[in-house]
Amino acid sequence: MEISICDNLKLLPDTIQHLASLESLELAYCGVLAELPKGIGQLSALRRLYIRVSGNPMVAFCSLAAEAGGAKSDNDE
Repeated sequence: MEISICDNLKLLPDTIQHLASLESLELAYCGVLAELPKGIGQLSALRRLYIRVSGNPMVAFCSLAAEAGGAKSDNDE
């Protein structure tokens, strides 16, 4: 699933946690998206989460990794 250039998107719905077969989620240039829903860690099939922001992408990734219990970036071996 790709969500991009959504200037007014402040949050994803909590019901995203019910997308049990979601394998890839890409969030790109959603400038006011401040956080991911608490249930994002319940997406057991999720293998790729890509967040591209115009600010500091590592801040978003670190917050997500803590939420998901240790997600790895594409640069991790």
